[in-house]
Amino acid sequence: MSILSEMNNSDHKTEGMDISRIREELKNSVFGNRIVYHEVTDSTNTRAKELAGAGVPHGTVIVTEEQLAGKGRLDRKWVSPRARNLMFSMVLRPDVKVDQVFFLTMLLALSVRDALKDVLDVVALIKWPNDIYVSGKKTGGILAEFSVCENQVEHVIIGLGLNVNWYPKKEPTVLYPCTSLMRETGFPVERSSLLVEILLRFEKNYQAGILEKGTWNVFQKQWNACSYVLGKHVVVRNGMENIAGKAVEIDGAGALIIRDNLGKESRILWGDVSVETIQAP
Repeated sequence: MSILSEMNNSDHKTEGMDISRIREELKNSVFGNRIVYHEVTDSTNTRAKELAGAGVPHGTVIVTEEQLAGKGRLDRKWVSPRARNLMFSMVLRPDVKVDQVFFLTMLLALSVRDALKDVLDVVALIKWPNDIYVSGKKTGGILAEFSVCENQVEHVIIGLGLNVNWYPKKEPTVLYPCTSLMRETGFPVERSSLLVEILLRFEKNYQAGILEKGTWNVFQKQWNACSYVLGKHVVVRNGMENIAGKAVEIDGAGALIIRDNLGKESRILWGDVSVETIQAP
């Protein structure tokens, strides 16, 4: 089945994903026999954390059609109508240190970017630290959470919310201008196929990054190359403090480096800030 539907936008129905076909297409993948499907749930990250605590294996994926309490970073609400978008979370058990968890977010963001380019010819950029942007508007977000025991990462939960077949409207709960893949391509997108494409690319990147750690620098270069904020003047809100300057790099630990008008550089760590692009003076 083509990832682009032949039906007109007005005829698009809110049909559920084909979980049997997803499992079949992923049968040779670590994810193949580990797809957990909910028609409705509070949050896929919440379900993933519960399952991770119960000992489910690496590669378990929780997928839903509707979230009643979807969330993003800083406990912001994730808005999504039923059976229109892509919402899933992964349980990972990587052999990484705490300061390397950010790379897993980076790998998922790159996997989404590659899938959109390869199968939909949609160019996506990554807004530090975890948003997917298309045509200058937010299209998706990634939320990573993890459990640590004595500085050892026990498991990592990474969730993705991606606007697929939804025409976002201006709502009080929507903080940024949004778009969707259907709006950008002009056609509904087959969500089951898109999920498979993203997971397969993530598995390939994960194996390269975790098992062959010398490739981390390559992924860092890719992340910088497709950044939405680098080269722009930004405002970083860090608690009560606002830091303004030009975004110049995302370093090897995932921190954003910005340079103010006097040439002073500030290093902003993952999870501590929100970033908003502004017009340069």
